[in-house]
Amino acid sequence: MSTWPQVGAIARRSVLRTSRQPASVIPPLIFPIALMAVNAGGLRSSTELPGFPTASFLAFALAVPFIQGALFSTMNAGTDLARDVQTGFINRLSLTALRDWALLTGQLAGVVALGIVQVIFYLVVGLSAGVRFESGPAGIAVLLLYGAIVSLSFGALGAWLAFRTGSGETIQALFPVLFVFLFISSMNTPRNLIGVEWFQIAATLNPVSYMIECVRSLIITGWDPQALALGGVRMWDVISGVAWRTLKNALTNPQILLPTMLFPLFFFTAFAGGLSQLNEIPGFDYEPGYTAFQFVFVLLQSAAFSGVFTGFGLARDFEGGFAKRLLLAAPHRSGIVLGYALAAMCRWLVVATVLTVVALAVGMNISGGAVDLFGLFVLAALVNFCGFFWSGGIAMRFRTIQAAPLMQMPVFLVLFFAPVYVPLELLEGWIEAVASANPVTYLLETGRGFVAGDAPHVLGAFALAIGLGVVFWTWAFLGLRKAEAAGA
Repeated sequence: MSTWPQVGAIARRSVLRTSRQPASVIPPLIFPIALMAVNAGGLRSSTELPGFPTASFLAFALAVPFIQGALFSTMNAGTDLARDVQTGFINRLSLTALRDWALLTGQLAGVVALGIVQVIFYLVVGLSAGVRFESGPAGIAVLLLYGAIVSLSFGALGAWLAFRTGSGETIQALFPVLFVFLFISSMNTPRNLIGVEWFQIAATLNPVSYMIECVRSLIITGWDPQALALGGVRMWDVISGVAWRTLKNALTNPQILLPTMLFPLFFFTAFAGGLSQLNEIPGFDYEPGYTAFQFVFVLLQSAAFSGVFTGFGLARDFEGGFAKRLLLAAPHRSGIVLGYALAAMCRWLVVATVLTVVALAVGMNISGGAVDLFGLFVLAALVNFCGFFWSGGIAMRFRTIQAAPLMQMPVFLVLFFAPVYVPLELLEGWIEAVASANPVTYLLETGRGFVAGDAPHVLGAFALAIGLGVVFWTWAFLGLRKAEAAGA
């Protein structure tokens, strides 16, 4: 067989495999748009800042899904290849006449195909929402081409990580570390309007800023040669920079503890630093300050995702057969789930300790006493259990690391459909209505009240957290029964 038919066969396999897995297709389409909607609703008042480049924050934010969606290319390409390595498929291919570069090219062709579908979807959503593309139809064509190139670049990064680590769990757990590069960029605020000097420097050095600004210029400015040139040149910089950081993290901790720790620290840095000027908005009267305001959110977020990451490990154990041996050997199988839950709690306690030390080191103010702080950490511990029981239930139903997006994306969305950036009373429009009904809002308000020394609806928040824990506990143990019935 000649080389190009080999490429076509691998590409066809890649596209079909991805299209047959809704857990791999739906999150890259829905999650970036949902997060864009949250940011557009929660940061709408940013357009009132002097010098903001557009009156529509939605148009400003639409650039982000194009780059954020490309991150999923890293996850899809990396996870699929890692699975092929783990199952021995790559070894079997090495016995055939298939050329190495044909395997990689075909795999990446499938990633690019999904990337183009994502770009078209984002364009349709933007146009349907009334966003006007200042660069016109030609600019839309350039966006399609640029989206394909970015997907190819991030897909190559994912393939490289897969061959280096050979672990789908590692690839999925590195997603938040890659994802946070978006937040340490000009994602939510133009670089010239970032008020914290060190964060402005970080955003300027971050190549992701230039990629976002390249897309953004086509939407809100028109044809900006400088932005387009920087977006194209710095695109390859993100490959080397992010690859170095993520590889170092993966090699120094095969059990993925380090990404679990870096994830909340980066979010805390991005939010407390990049958005600190929101503290000056009229009506923002949280006395301990914006650093403490964001600390509570990141603490609860770290608790939830320490649980989710432990669910990744459970899914990996099912794929590798270890969980099957546990099911056969354990006299009380419920202890399996509780053991993973305990591991999730221990992982989070390490993360929470480091996060708290860092927050205090950068000058976070705390008005509450020891009892208040104890209440905050107990509330976060309940969130940790909820995060694991949710992801564990998914892991035991699907029994594959391919279900990782289903474990983490709903948690991302629920967290960000809460008052993340400003208090509830400063939200406007649909985001206010959604946040008001979101149970995470009440947990956040109570947690922030603990830090301020005046926590509202404490009993209601704990009752809600315990109630959610019971629901997800039940979900997890029903998943265990399903795994037992499937003979996993």
